[in-house]
Amino acid sequence: MNVLITGGYGFIGSATAERLSKEGCNIFIVDNLSSNAVNNLKIKHTFYQINAGGAQCEDVFRINNIDVVVHLAVAEVTDIEGLKANQLGLTNVLAMAQKYEAKQVICAFSAFFSPDAKLLAHDGRPMELPVSPEKAWHTTAVNYCLGYRRLYGMNVAALFLSNVYGPRQKKGVLSEFVERVFHYRPLVVYGDGRQTRDFIHVDDVADAIYRMISRNYQGERLTVSSNSETAVNDCLEIFKELTDLKVERAKARPGDIVRMSADSSACREELGWRIKYDIKKGIIATCYWYKNNLPADTEDAAKAGKGALWKNMRPYVENLAFFGVMVLLSVFVYDNSIVDPNINLDYNFVYILTMGVLYGKKQSIPATALSAILLSYNIITKYDDFVSMIYKTEYIVHFSAYFFFGILSGYITDNRERLRSFLERDVAQIKERYKFLERIYLENVNAKNRLYKQIVNSEDTLGSTYRIIKKLDNVNVEGIFTVAGEVLSEITGTEHLAVYSFGSNNKYYLRQKIRLGYKTVDLPKSLKVEAYEYLRNMLADRQLFVNKMLTPGLPDMAAPVLRDGEVIAVIQLYDLSFEDLNLYKQDLLQVTTRLISDALNRAYLYEAQAQDKKYLPDTRILIADEFAKIQREIYKNRLDRYDYVSAFTLKIITQEENMREISDKMLNVLREEDFIGLDEEGKINVILWNIDEDMIPMVQKRIKNIGFDCVRVSEHEQ
Repeated sequence: MNVLITGGYGFIGSATAERLSKEGCNIFIVDNLSSNAVNNLKIKHTFYQINAGGAQCEDVFRINNIDVVVHLAVAEVTDIEGLKANQLGLTNVLAMAQKYEAKQVICAFSAFFSPDAKLLAHDGRPMELPVSPEKAWHTTAVNYCLGYRRLYGMNVAALFLSNVYGPRQKKGVLSEFVERVFHYRPLVVYGDGRQTRDFIHVDDVADAIYRMISRNYQGERLTVSSNSETAVNDCLEIFKELTDLKVERAKARPGDIVRMSADSSACREELGWRIKYDIKKGIIATCYWYKNNLPADTEDAAKAGKGALWKNMRPYVENLAFFGVMVLLSVFVYDNSIVDPNINLDYNFVYILTMGVLYGKKQSIPATALSAILLSYNIITKYDDFVSMIYKTEYIVHFSAYFFFGILSGYITDNRERLRSFLERDVAQIKERYKFLERIYLENVNAKNRLYKQIVNSEDTLGSTYRIIKKLDNVNVEGIFTVAGEVLSEITGTEHLAVYSFGSNNKYYLRQKIRLGYKTVDLPKSLKVEAYEYLRNMLADRQLFVNKMLTPGLPDMAAPVLRDGEVIAVIQLYDLSFEDLNLYKQDLLQVTTRLISDALNRAYLYEAQAQDKKYLPDTRILIADEFAKIQREIYKNRLDRYDYVSAFTLKIITQEENMREISDKMLNVLREEDFIGLDEEGKINVILWNIDEDMIPMVQKRIKNIGFDCVRVSEHEQ
């Protein structure tokens, strides 16, 4: 079962993931890491660092065939941004679950807003929570869940959780108490300590969620709680049994709930759920976890804090040190002056400019002020009194020059840093985009592997199909064509076969991509569709062709490779025995062809998304690394097979430096199956794919006609 947990690295999410993983579920995590809790999970899982409300979330549903969604990615509602994030996350998750037919959706909320919650005053009278953004959010969110349930017939349940505590928790009265205990700080209790909460251990919550999934809970609402009240003072007594501690009393905070409990009888009756941790056992278990995990975290945080402190203080320290040098020059070198008489240079300008260039206005302004103070001291000490300094034009100009240089240098640096931060952000977004695309592709491959592993028997021919077909896991279009022949040969048991493909804008001719077996050596390099009835029929009905009449010159069996419903290539098998012209062989070829089609579709999609990574900007010229990959693949085929498709390399000699111009001209004389790219020296090379050697002079002449010289590269150079 595939379970998606949003906010899966969080406090409740990580505990739920661990429990479901132990029960054999495949765990998928969506988390934006806003809680910086990436180390919370050690189990095997698939992670996507995205927002639950983001468009990328759809790819997670589309690729992974999600069965169950546990929505725990809920931000604290303290402002409009938190409210907006929650709304986007919930609506997007519900929409995707409905679109991709998830069997069950569980959305978690606070039990403070549950119909089963009991909020009481000290005297036992019922309390009503004041209207707040958080209350408005919960009310709207629950209604939204139930709306999806009633409108689309989805199995959506609102799960209300009381005061959850336990390992990894960062906020909450008990987590704060535990943290203070291990930091030897006094526990702060607000009010008289008689206020109560319905504490429930996080592992009990995870158990309830597991039972909802395993029993396919069909109800609208469910509350998980201990079904009892525990006073803060009672918790203090448990802590006192574990360690010596100090308690500080503070005034009660306005708006605090005095008493709270929730009814979890429905959970016990419908799921057979029982709590495993009473409050004492739960606190002890939580303390044990903190004892083994908190010290290391604290030490790391302390180191990080010291590093951050020095990073913040360093500019000020360097500024004061530089000013100290200015003071020493003034007093001991230039006799109460900061101006070098030999070159008539005021070193304060060097000081101000240096601070401005290094740190911007935050340090250039203080440097300007300190320079003005030093200059004032020099003037009063050596030349004039304070009153004269104020009225003399030369002094006013001098001070003004300080401030001008300070503001200008600081502004230039700040503007440069601002531009650099924008560029870094753009680069980070682009890298994240490609990283996500690659991850989605790999997950797509894994999803395909899992599917075929479930439906095939590893002992028969179909099992062999599954193992062999993994060779198609390639993001390179030409690479898939190259291995397709090997895959087809192994699966169908055929030694002689060929693959022909259409160009992107040509549906009249099929060009030979690969061939295997000596009986395909004399096959034509291209096939005109109109000349073959079976090809015309195949393009029309997209069905398998079987040469039932054993017509000479035609393949014994052929199958179309489809992309977006259109034929993009044709697979042809030759020299089949009469016994092989059966339904089993036809089904085997059809299944394999579909897998090749899927692999090609993924490769085309990846290639379209990765244009900027493979080609020089605005050209079809491959970068050196991508061009070298193709050369290596060709060389490998030459070593592995005697009947490889021919390929010859030409080196282009030109003074033209505009790569876009070169690309446009070369594409006018090359075929789609040819490659143009840079070699290790940055020179332009062309690989002529599947061409007879006597055709090379003609190609060279064409290249000459567009203004470029070219020479053939020997096998040794390649």
